[in-house]
Amino acid sequence: MQVVTIALVYIYANHFLLDQNLNAIGNAVGKFVIAFSGFIFGYISDILPESKWGRRKIFMWTGAPLLAISFVSRIFRGDECY
Repeated sequence: MQVVTIALVYIYANHFLLDQNLNAIGNAVGKFVIAFSGFIFGYISDILPESKWGRRKIFMWTGAPLLAISFVSRIFRGDECY
């Protein structure tokens, strides 16, 4: 496990009082999504034609803001701020 995963398990279990089963299911689903999306986006980037920015930079430019939004949405839930 990565340090971030261990920290999230601890925070969700102790601070947010999330059930351990839901915590494990959420982490497992996240790991499976990461595993399969690597193959899918790797294949897509390999079949795209070469552009002046390279083959994978378009994925970084679109993925970085989405990752930032998802990170911020994990911290701020509705009216509550942690």
